[in-house]
Amino acid sequence: MNFDLDEDQKELRSLATDLLAKEATTERLEAFERSGEPYDAALWAALAQTGLVGAVLPEAAGGAGLGAVEYTVILRELGRAVAPVPGLAVLTAGAVVAAHGDEAQVAALAPVAEGARLLTFAPRTRGDIVLGDDGRLTGVAVYVPYAAQAERILVPVGDDAYLVNSSDAVITAQPSATSEPIARIELTGAPGERVGTGAGVTLRRFASLGAVALVSGVIDGALKLTTEYVKTREQFDRKLAEFQAVTMQVGDVYIARTALDVAVWAAAWRLAHGRPDVDEVLAIAAYNAADPVAKALYTCQHLHGGIGLDVTYPLHRYFAEGKHRAHFLGGAEAALDTLGGHIKNPAEKPGPTPQGDGLLVELTDEQRALRDELRTYFTTCLTAEDRARIAGDPFGSAYIEHCRKLGRDGMLGVAFPVEYGGRGYGPMEQQIFANEIARAEVPYPIITLNSVAPTIIEYGTDEQKTFFLPKILAGECHFAIGYSEPGAGTDLASLRTTAVLDGDHFIVNGQKIFTSGGHYSDYIWLAARTTAEGAKHKGITMLIVDCKDPGYSWTPIVTMDGRHHTNASYYQDIHVPVKDVIGEVNKGWNLIVNQLNHERVTLGPAGNIGHHYDRFEAWARRTGTIEEPAVARALARVYGYLRVNEFLNWQVAANAALGWLGAADASATKIYGSERMQDVGRIIGETLARFGDPGDGGTAHFMDLVDHSVKGAVVLTFGGGVNEIQRELIAMLGLGLPRAPR
Repeated sequence: MNFDLDEDQKELRSLATDLLAKEATTERLEAFERSGEPYDAALWAALAQTGLVGAVLPEAAGGAGLGAVEYTVILRELGRAVAPVPGLAVLTAGAVVAAHGDEAQVAALAPVAEGARLLTFAPRTRGDIVLGDDGRLTGVAVYVPYAAQAERILVPVGDDAYLVNSSDAVITAQPSATSEPIARIELTGAPGERVGTGAGVTLRRFASLGAVALVSGVIDGALKLTTEYVKTREQFDRKLAEFQAVTMQVGDVYIARTALDVAVWAAAWRLAHGRPDVDEVLAIAAYNAADPVAKALYTCQHLHGGIGLDVTYPLHRYFAEGKHRAHFLGGAEAALDTLGGHIKNPAEKPGPTPQGDGLLVELTDEQRALRDELRTYFTTCLTAEDRARIAGDPFGSAYIEHCRKLGRDGMLGVAFPVEYGGRGYGPMEQQIFANEIARAEVPYPIITLNSVAPTIIEYGTDEQKTFFLPKILAGECHFAIGYSEPGAGTDLASLRTTAVLDGDHFIVNGQKIFTSGGHYSDYIWLAARTTAEGAKHKGITMLIVDCKDPGYSWTPIVTMDGRHHTNASYYQDIHVPVKDVIGEVNKGWNLIVNQLNHERVTLGPAGNIGHHYDRFEAWARRTGTIEEPAVARALARVYGYLRVNEFLNWQVAANAALGWLGAADASATKIYGSERMQDVGRIIGETLARFGDPGDGGTAHFMDLVDHSVKGAVVLTFGGGVNEIQRELIAMLGLGLPRAPR
């Protein structure tokens, strides 16, 4: 898994970035807008001279013969600069002719690569374009960019495509949100030149990819502009970035940008390698471009206030371009309809995963084999009776024995060192484990395994690693987290539980709240204050508290889903040996941050949404309601959330494999997973209420499961750190904004 470009692609990106920074200045864009010209011809010539226009055209036509990933790189940079050039029109039509054209058609691309001639394409038709027996075309297409300026127009006809001379079409200008001219074209017996078999399919794919790549660049440019603005703009004697309400909204823009980015690169990689699920991923990217990112652009405008409305300030171009491309894509509902169609008629299973340098947004063959192994195991490891016993007592004897069985079967140590009983895989395989066990709804010691154990590996002594890790991987050792207190929930630095050194022990006194699993755990992973001197977050030490100590006790907290899985916990003169300190005394804050980063990723696996989607799809097929457009759209929305969540999981795991667990992306993944999980419960619940028959036993059971899930999912937005603080972390660590004063 790799979300990074290879070195050649990075050079291509730098070439585009540097050229556009030099040429597409605000002053030049303003001058262009006053000129009334359809595009900036001098800028287009500069792009052609540097080889960017011909990058995806064949070498035989003077191009570089590059593919879908490089196409995406260039268009994303054009979007980030909101460059007024026919990049989407020319690169898309050129890429299709390059892939399907005959020798003469490819040779005719030479002046296109030089920037001397324009090609364009018809993205959408009104009804079908009809191919007559005489080989002539009749029909209407809309949203055709640069139709009047292009020499030829590539028109889809079923799965094929035909080149039509623009002089043979009746061209009528359409209203446009930007300076890009778009038109309705009408063909009445127009001569057409066929461009190979399947060119229409390729055209639709490149057009969609190009549009979402542009939007990806647009939101990136708008976010950068907004970040710089709130850093410097002062109101009420403070920078705007110092208002928490502002950082919340900037964090949302970051999440929308990141969610679109992972979908765009996933789609680009799939198109480059001919993967069978490319169309569904393109539809997911289109939905994100037309809905969440469109909303994020409104947020950017809002954060600028009146300045954002001023045409001498550049933000309006990003807003207009984003809206324009959303319309070009047909909007969010069109994307959902397309995705719903792919759900009804799924693509064939992919073949072996191609390997190479740079971008790889798919599981390798070995990782897919592991996923299949885990999926098979987890779907059969619990009987219905086992599940019922565990549901009745979530942390009782049935659960404890189940955890030991997972350990005996080698299922808890996927990414842990072999020397401690693990299988020696890396972060990507651990993420596969987390997704599959969540998708199968198999309970396991989630915090112990995914948060505590990795922190012990990083900060623990050799003695601690040797003692705890084999027991954890065997399912025989359980931890609960002792962080939150009645007066210090998310604000952990304000905790009051004390640990006073007395010889070779710390004496612990205090109270914690929401100690989940604290009534069955063997140990508490406890944060305690060991000094009151200095900054409050610098006097905290992490301790391992043995729950057998007579000074430890708990009282149950029953949550709104009717279950007892969390507690208030009490610590009275508990003796903790110095050897059970984790990390350094008074420096526990770094461990808390590390552990919470792991926990945030743990709380956002795509499998949480996956098991809801699996049931939802099965219900829709069984009842026949999948044929209802509203049900198909609801399924598409949930499936889109699932795949983006999966891509975000993969991105974080891929970075962790490189030795970097970015706090901003971990927080973004946690926010996305938790909030979309709540959305999923609402979407499915409303769909069942509208289309479900509670007189059907399967439907009634599904309704009951969804009700319990909705109540259980409430905790996700504040467990592991409330999402508002996660947005602050994104603003600070991901965008370099200052921390809002307290």
